[in-house]
Formats: sequence, C-alpha cells, structure tokens
Amino acid sequence: MTRRGVPASARLRQRLQSRQFRECEVSWCRERTAGLSRHCYLHRDRRRSTGDPEGTTLRRSHVRRHAARAKAYLLQHRGHEAIEAGLSWAYQWLRWGRSYGSTWRHLSPIKQARQYLHRLSSEGVHEADVLSVLAAVSFIREYEPGHIRSDDHFRFQSVVHVLGLAPWPSEGGNGKTRQRYFRPTPPAVDILWQSIPAPILVLARGIAAKIDEEQSGPGVDETALSQSLPTTTNER
Repeated sequence: MTRRGVPASARLRQRLQSRQFRECEVSWCRERTAGLSRHCYLHRDRRRSTGDPEGTTLRRSHVRRHAARAKAYLLQHRGHEAIEAGLSWAYQWLRWGRSYGSTWRHLSPIKQARQYLHRLSSEGVHEADVLSVLAAVSFIREYEPGHIRSDDHFRFQSVVHVLGLAPWPSEGGNGKTRQRYFRPTPPAVDILWQSIPAPILVLARGIAAKIDEEQSGPGVDETALSQSLPTTTNER
C-alpha cells in the first residue's frame, strides 16, 4: 500500500529510524502507536477483533437471547411482504458463498467472505437465523445503551455474530490438543457488510422495535402488525 508514492514499508522504516511515534488516538491512552497504526498495540488489536479500539465483543448468549425472540417473530409472521422479501434476500446471500477448499489464511478477502457464506450454507443455517441475528444486534444498539460504541463496532459485531451461527473453522491442529481457529479478517468483514443492502438493515431495525414491545416475541398478539414494517427487495 502506498501513499503519495511512498510504500508503507518505507514509511514505517523512516518512522522507526526517526522515532517519530505519536500517542494512541484513544483520548485517555498515553501509549505510543504501533507501526503505522493510529493506535497502540492494545487498541489496534482490539479494533481488529471487535471493530472499535475501545469496543468489546458482544457475548454470544446475549445476542442469541434476543435473536430467539426475533426468529419467533419472523416465523410467526411469515407472509408479510417485508419479512418474505428479507428471507428471500438472506437465502440468496447464503447461496452467494463458494468453497475454496480447506485453506483459509491465505485466501483473499473476497474469497474469505464467500467461503464463510458457503460454510453457513453447508452447516444448514436458515435464512431466518441470519435476519434474527441482525435484528438482535440492532436491538442491542437501539435499546441497550453502552454495548455498541460506534458504527464500526456495530458493523463488525453484526457480521461476526452472523458468521458465528456456524462453528468457527479450524486451521492447524495436526493432532495437537489445542486447535487454532481462523477468524474473519477486517477486510472480509467489510466485504460481507457491504453486501447487505440498506433495506435489510431497515427491516432489522423494524423487527428490533417490534420485539421491544411489551407483547412481542413468541407471545405476540394479532395486532402486532398494526404498523407495517418497511418493505425491501430481494436483489443482490
């Protein structure tokens, strides 16, 4: 990667030689930046693993508790225009995946993204599961302040928890007692996020609002759809 014709390796070498390292961009942190990053080692690694330098990973049990309510709502209201369109999109999205064999680490970001979708499809993940997880993370963002710190944090957690519907792929092992797990790289997460159209996110927020109502979830009554959800399309 170059900037103004200077490769990143040359810029890093110049910075190392001149010792011109800045403080981490996290306001309260006084550590020096790591390499060419804007953050120190701790906050750089946290941004790579959570999407935000000060973010934390949402607990899977926390997300799935809300996802169960969202899925019950989706299945109970099959036939609604927006829900059917959303499920149709999720079905096509999962089918966009493609297998590139057992190697993960050396795949390009676009191939990683498609390989993850293929894994979800081959593991039998239902399209309602995809929508319910997106709705669950939207619910946490809108109705449980403090868990989602930024837009980047929201995007990363949404994609990672959708991918977490299937077991994480293992790489290495070779008979060892401890396996290594290959998690999605930030570029692959970005590609997957960009492949989710805006109407689907609007639908997820609408479902989050519905399950926030007092009588929502598995016990929702027949008047729960008095306000129609936003419509969407099944285009990729």
